[in-house]
Amino acid sequence: MSEELFSILLDLVGQEIIESITVEERLSICLRYLITGHSFTSLTFYYRVGLSTIHEIVRETTQALWNALQPRYMAIPSTDEWSKIAQD
Repeated sequence: MSEELFSILLDLVGQEIIESITVEERLSICLRYLITGHSFTSLTFYYRVGLSTIHEIVRETTQALWNALQPRYMAIPSTDEWSKIAQD
């Protein structure tokens, strides 16, 4: 992932995931989990964070990502858009 894309995501979700662990680290943990599929246990060793904390970070951050990205990239089609989809 590019540094620019990471910064964009950070701006979108940063205010929702402020905790004692920095928002940059929280987003990094979540993205590493989503991109690599590493287990929560392996992430605890990599980031030196407890298992329950990793679980909470991933849950909260994925929710923040959904809240920020869903309206932009998965918006519910309007009536006109549904009609066009039906015609195609």
